[in-house]
Amino acid sequence: MAQLQWTVPGFGGKTYLVGLYHGEDSGHLMVHCNNKVMLVDFGVKTSKDYSFFLDEELFEVKIIQEDNGTYSYSMVHNEEIDSPHNRRREQDKKSDRWRIIAGLGLVLVMAIVFALMYFRAPAQQATLLTGLAEGRGVATQVSIFQKRGRWYANYRVDNEVEEVVLPHLGDRSPLGFPLAVGDQFSARYAPTDTDLFFIDWHNLVPAQLERYFQLTMAVHAELHPEISSRQVLCQLQLALALDGAAGLAKFYHQERERESDYNKDAYLRLVRGEEFKQRVKECL
Repeated sequence: MAQLQWTVPGFGGKTYLVGLYHGEDSGHLMVHCNNKVMLVDFGVKTSKDYSFFLDEELFEVKIIQEDNGTYSYSMVHNEEIDSPHNRRREQDKKSDRWRIIAGLGLVLVMAIVFALMYFRAPAQQATLLTGLAEGRGVATQVSIFQKRGRWYANYRVDNEVEEVVLPHLGDRSPLGFPLAVGDQFSARYAPTDTDLFFIDWHNLVPAQLERYFQLTMAVHAELHPEISSRQVLCQLQLALALDGAAGLAKFYHQERERESDYNKDAYLRLVRGEEFKQRVKECL
Protein backbone atom coordinates (compact mmCIF):
# COMPACT_ATOMS: atom_id res chain seq x y z
CA MET A 1 0.00 0.00 0.00
CA ALA A 2 1.27 3.48 -0.89
CA GLN A 3 0.85 6.11 1.82
CA LEU A 4 1.93 9.76 1.29
CA GLN A 5 1.39 13.11 2.94
CA TRP A 6 1.87 16.70 1.71
CA THR A 7 1.93 19.89 3.77
CA VAL A 8 0.22 22.73 1.95
CA PRO A 9 0.52 26.34 3.25
CA GLY A 10 -2.99 27.78 3.11
CA PHE A 11 -3.56 31.08 1.34
CA GLY A 12 -5.90 32.11 4.14
CA GLY A 13 -3.25 31.55 6.80
CA LYS A 14 -4.03 27.89 7.47
CA THR A 15 -1.87 24.83 6.95
CA TYR A 16 -3.29 21.72 5.30
CA LEU A 17 -2.04 18.17 5.70
CA VAL A 18 -3.10 16.23 2.62
CA GLY A 19 -2.71 12.45 2.79
CA LEU A 20 -3.11 9.68 0.21
CA TYR A 21 -3.64 5.96 0.54
CA HIS A 22 -3.48 3.71 -2.49
CA GLY A 23 -3.70 -0.05 -2.45
CA GLU A 24 -1.48 -1.13 -5.30
CA ASP A 25 -3.06 -4.59 -5.46
CA SER A 26 -6.70 -3.58 -4.96
CA GLY A 27 -6.33 -0.16 -6.56
CA HIS A 28 -8.50 1.43 -3.87
CA LEU A 29 -7.70 5.12 -3.37
CA MET A 30 -8.49 7.64 -0.64
CA VAL A 31 -7.37 11.24 -0.34
CA HIS A 32 -7.96 13.12 2.93
CA CYS A 33 -7.15 16.58 4.28
CA ASN A 34 -6.78 17.34 7.99
CA ASN A 35 -8.37 13.96 8.74
CA LYS A 36 -11.33 14.75 6.51
CA VAL A 37 -11.94 12.49 3.51
CA MET A 38 -11.74 14.44 0.27
CA LEU A 39 -12.29 11.70 -2.32
CA VAL A 40 -12.52 7.92 -2.64
CA ASP A 41 -12.09 5.78 -5.73
CA PHE A 42 -11.84 2.04 -6.31
CA GLY A 43 -9.81 -0.12 -8.59
CA VAL A 44 -7.40 2.59 -9.66
CA LYS A 45 -4.69 0.60 -11.50
CA THR A 46 -3.80 3.07 -14.27
CA SER A 47 -2.58 6.64 -14.41
CA LYS A 48 -5.25 9.03 -13.25
CA ASP A 49 -5.73 12.65 -12.12
CA TYR A 50 -7.99 13.96 -9.34
CA SER A 51 -8.90 17.56 -8.50
CA PHE A 52 -10.11 19.27 -5.33
CA PHE A 53 -10.21 22.77 -3.83
CA LEU A 54 -8.42 24.19 -0.80
CA ASP A 55 -9.12 27.83 0.07
CA GLU A 56 -10.89 28.20 -3.31
CA GLU A 57 -7.68 27.12 -5.04
CA LEU A 58 -7.58 24.10 -7.32
CA PHE A 59 -5.12 21.29 -6.51
CA GLU A 60 -4.51 18.15 -8.52
CA VAL A 61 -3.32 14.74 -7.31
CA LYS A 62 -1.65 12.79 -10.10
CA ILE A 63 -1.18 9.03 -10.08
CA ILE A 64 1.24 7.82 -12.71
CA GLN A 65 1.71 4.13 -13.53
CA GLU A 66 5.32 3.48 -14.46
CA ASP A 67 6.47 0.97 -17.08
CA ASN A 68 7.53 -1.51 -14.40
CA GLY A 69 4.03 -1.54 -12.88
CA THR A 70 4.81 0.67 -9.89
CA TYR A 71 3.17 4.02 -9.24
CA SER A 72 4.40 7.53 -8.57
CA TYR A 73 2.36 10.30 -6.99
CA SER A 74 2.38 14.10 -7.00
CA MET A 75 0.18 16.97 -5.91
CA VAL A 76 0.32 20.33 -7.73
CA HIS A 77 -1.45 23.66 -7.47
CA ASN A 78 -3.21 24.54 -10.72
CA GLU A 79 -2.10 28.11 -11.45
CA GLU A 80 -3.91 28.41 -14.78
CA ILE A 81 -7.57 28.53 -13.79
CA ASP A 82 -9.36 31.69 -12.68
CA SER A 83 -9.14 31.65 -8.88
CA PRO A 84 -8.65 34.34 -6.21
CA HIS A 85 -5.03 33.38 -5.56
CA ASN A 86 -4.18 33.08 -9.25
CA ARG A 87 -5.78 36.45 -9.94
CA ARG A 88 -3.73 38.00 -7.15
CA ARG A 89 -0.62 36.25 -8.44
CA GLU A 90 -1.17 37.58 -11.98
CA GLN A 91 -1.91 41.03 -10.61
CA ASP A 92 1.29 40.89 -8.56
CA LYS A 93 3.23 39.89 -11.68
CA LYS A 94 1.76 42.82 -13.59
CA SER A 95 2.49 45.15 -10.68
CA ASP A 96 6.04 43.85 -10.50
CA ARG A 97 6.48 44.37 -14.23
CA TRP A 98 5.17 47.93 -13.99
CA ARG A 99 7.39 48.60 -10.97
CA ILE A 100 10.38 47.33 -12.93
CA ILE A 101 9.40 49.43 -15.98
CA ALA A 102 8.82 52.51 -13.81
CA GLY A 103 12.12 51.93 -12.02
CA LEU A 104 13.99 51.57 -15.30
CA GLY A 105 12.26 54.67 -16.64
CA LEU A 106 13.24 56.64 -13.54
CA VAL A 107 16.83 55.44 -13.83
CA LEU A 108 16.85 56.46 -17.49
CA VAL A 109 15.45 59.92 -16.76
CA MET A 110 17.96 60.41 -13.94
CA ALA A 111 20.78 59.27 -16.22
CA ILE A 112 19.70 61.77 -18.90
CA VAL A 113 19.43 64.59 -16.36
CA PHE A 114 22.79 63.62 -14.89
CA ALA A 115 24.35 63.57 -18.33
CA LEU A 116 22.89 66.98 -19.19
CA MET A 117 24.07 68.44 -15.91
CA TYR A 118 27.53 66.95 -15.65
CA PHE A 119 28.52 65.66 -19.04
CA ARG A 120 27.54 68.46 -21.37
CA ALA A 121 29.83 67.98 -24.35
CA PRO A 122 32.90 70.16 -23.73
CA ALA A 123 33.40 70.69 -27.46
CA GLN A 124 29.82 71.91 -27.89
CA GLN A 125 30.11 74.18 -24.86
CA ALA A 126 33.41 75.58 -26.14
CA THR A 127 31.82 76.21 -29.53
CA LEU A 128 28.96 78.12 -27.93
CA LEU A 129 31.33 80.22 -25.83
CA THR A 130 33.47 80.98 -28.89
CA GLY A 131 30.36 82.06 -30.76
CA LEU A 132 29.33 84.34 -27.89
CA ALA A 133 32.80 85.89 -27.79
CA GLU A 134 32.54 86.52 -31.53
CA GLY A 135 29.26 88.38 -31.16
CA ARG A 136 26.66 85.65 -31.58
CA GLY A 137 23.94 84.95 -29.04
CA VAL A 138 21.50 87.33 -27.36
CA ALA A 139 22.86 90.68 -26.19
CA THR A 140 22.10 91.64 -22.61
CA GLN A 141 23.54 93.56 -19.68
CA VAL A 142 24.63 91.89 -16.45
CA SER A 143 24.79 93.35 -12.99
CA ILE A 144 27.20 91.77 -10.52
CA PHE A 145 26.78 91.21 -6.79
CA GLN A 146 28.33 89.12 -4.03
CA LYS A 147 26.84 86.24 -2.08
CA ARG A 148 28.69 84.02 0.39
CA GLY A 149 32.02 85.36 -0.83
CA ARG A 150 31.38 84.62 -4.51
CA TRP A 151 30.60 86.99 -7.35
CA TYR A 152 27.35 86.44 -9.21
CA ALA A 153 25.84 88.00 -12.31
CA ASN A 154 22.15 88.43 -12.97
CA TYR A 155 20.50 89.29 -16.26
CA ARG A 156 17.05 89.15 -17.76
CA VAL A 157 15.98 86.35 -20.10
CA ASP A 158 12.50 87.10 -21.45
CA ASN A 159 10.43 87.67 -18.31
CA GLU A 160 12.76 85.88 -15.91
CA VAL A 161 16.03 86.81 -14.21
CA GLU A 162 18.94 84.38 -14.51
CA GLU A 163 21.43 84.27 -11.63
CA VAL A 164 24.77 82.64 -12.44
CA VAL A 165 27.94 82.32 -10.38
CA LEU A 166 31.03 83.85 -11.99
CA PRO A 167 34.43 82.16 -12.18
CA HIS A 168 36.84 82.97 -9.37
CA LEU A 169 37.75 86.59 -10.06
CA GLY A 170 39.03 87.66 -6.69
CA ASP A 171 38.14 91.32 -6.22
CA ARG A 172 39.13 92.56 -9.70
CA SER A 173 37.85 92.32 -13.24
CA PRO A 174 40.02 90.80 -16.01
CA LEU A 175 41.15 94.37 -16.79
CA GLY A 176 42.42 94.68 -13.24
CA PHE A 177 39.91 97.26 -12.08
CA PRO A 178 38.36 96.72 -8.64
CA LEU A 179 34.92 95.12 -8.73
CA ALA A 180 32.03 96.68 -6.88
CA VAL A 181 28.51 95.51 -6.19
CA GLY A 182 26.24 96.96 -8.86
CA ASP A 183 28.89 97.11 -11.60
CA GLN A 184 27.30 96.52 -14.99
CA PHE A 185 28.78 95.00 -18.12
CA SER A 186 27.74 94.12 -21.65
CA ALA A 187 27.20 90.39 -22.16
CA ARG A 188 25.66 87.77 -24.45
CA TYR A 189 23.98 84.48 -23.57
CA ALA A 190 23.23 81.38 -25.62
CA PRO A 191 19.49 81.11 -26.39
CA THR A 192 19.72 77.29 -26.27
CA ASP A 193 21.50 77.33 -22.90
CA THR A 194 20.70 80.53 -21.07
CA ASP A 195 23.06 79.92 -18.13
CA LEU A 196 25.97 79.89 -20.59
CA PHE A 197 27.02 83.50 -21.09
CA PHE A 198 30.00 85.69 -21.98
CA ILE A 199 30.84 89.02 -20.34
CA ASP A 200 32.55 91.53 -22.60
CA TRP A 201 34.83 93.13 -20.01
CA HIS A 202 36.40 95.43 -22.63
CA ASN A 203 33.20 96.80 -24.20
CA LEU A 204 32.18 98.89 -21.22
CA VAL A 205 28.72 100.35 -20.78
CA PRO A 206 28.79 104.17 -20.28
CA ALA A 207 28.30 104.12 -16.49
CA GLN A 208 31.05 101.53 -16.03
CA LEU A 209 33.41 103.34 -18.38
CA GLU A 210 32.89 106.55 -16.39
CA ARG A 211 33.69 104.80 -13.10
CA TYR A 212 36.90 103.26 -14.45
CA PHE A 213 37.85 106.54 -16.13
CA GLN A 214 37.55 108.45 -12.84
CA LEU A 215 39.61 105.81 -11.00
CA THR A 216 42.33 106.02 -13.64
CA MET A 217 42.38 109.81 -13.58
CA ALA A 218 42.99 109.77 -9.83
CA VAL A 219 45.88 107.30 -10.22
CA HIS A 220 47.48 109.12 -13.17
CA ALA A 221 47.20 112.54 -11.49
CA GLU A 222 48.78 111.22 -8.29
CA LEU A 223 51.70 109.62 -10.16
CA HIS A 224 52.28 112.70 -12.36
CA PRO A 225 51.78 115.84 -10.29
CA GLU A 226 53.82 117.77 -12.85
CA ILE A 227 50.96 117.76 -15.42
CA SER A 228 47.70 119.62 -15.23
CA SER A 229 44.29 118.05 -14.74
CA ARG A 230 43.49 119.03 -18.34
CA GLN A 231 46.52 117.07 -19.55
CA VAL A 232 45.53 114.07 -17.39
CA LEU A 233 42.09 114.09 -18.95
CA CYS A 234 43.49 114.55 -22.47
CA GLN A 235 46.01 111.70 -22.13
CA LEU A 236 43.40 109.27 -20.84
CA GLN A 237 41.03 110.19 -23.62
CA LEU A 238 43.86 109.50 -26.08
CA ALA A 239 44.66 106.12 -24.45
CA LEU A 240 40.96 105.23 -24.66
CA ALA A 241 40.79 106.25 -28.33
CA LEU A 242 43.89 104.24 -29.25
CA ASP A 243 43.43 101.10 -27.13
CA GLY A 244 39.91 101.16 -25.73
CA ALA A 245 39.31 99.98 -22.16
CA ALA A 246 42.67 98.17 -22.30
CA GLY A 247 44.35 101.57 -22.71
CA LEU A 248 42.73 102.78 -19.50
CA ALA A 249 43.85 99.61 -17.73
CA LYS A 250 47.46 100.18 -18.81
CA PHE A 251 47.36 103.70 -17.34
CA TYR A 252 45.64 102.49 -14.17
CA HIS A 253 48.36 99.84 -13.64
CA GLN A 254 51.34 101.86 -14.90
CA GLU A 255 53.29 101.10 -11.72
CA ARG A 256 52.45 97.39 -11.61
CA GLU A 257 55.26 94.96 -12.33
CA ARG A 258 54.86 92.01 -14.70
CA GLU A 259 51.72 90.44 -13.18
CA SER A 260 49.40 90.67 -16.16
CA ASP A 261 48.92 92.23 -19.59
CA TYR A 262 48.25 95.57 -17.92
CA ASN A 263 51.46 96.66 -16.22
CA LYS A 264 54.36 99.09 -16.39
CA ASP A 265 55.79 97.53 -19.56
CA ALA A 266 52.42 97.68 -21.33
CA TYR A 267 51.98 101.31 -20.25
CA LEU A 268 55.42 102.29 -21.55
CA ARG A 269 54.84 100.56 -24.87
CA LEU A 270 51.61 102.53 -25.28
CA VAL A 271 52.97 105.99 -24.37
CA ARG A 272 56.20 105.45 -26.35
CA GLY A 273 54.31 104.40 -29.47
CA GLU A 274 54.63 106.74 -32.43
CA GLU A 275 50.92 107.51 -32.68
CA PHE A 276 50.59 108.32 -28.97
CA LYS A 277 53.70 110.54 -29.05
CA GLN A 278 52.37 112.42 -32.06
CA ARG A 279 48.87 112.96 -30.75
CA VAL A 280 49.80 113.65 -27.10
CA LYS A 281 51.24 116.96 -28.30
CA GLU A 282 47.63 118.12 -28.57
CA CYS A 283 47.40 117.79 -24.80
CA LEU A 284 50.15 120.33 -24.09
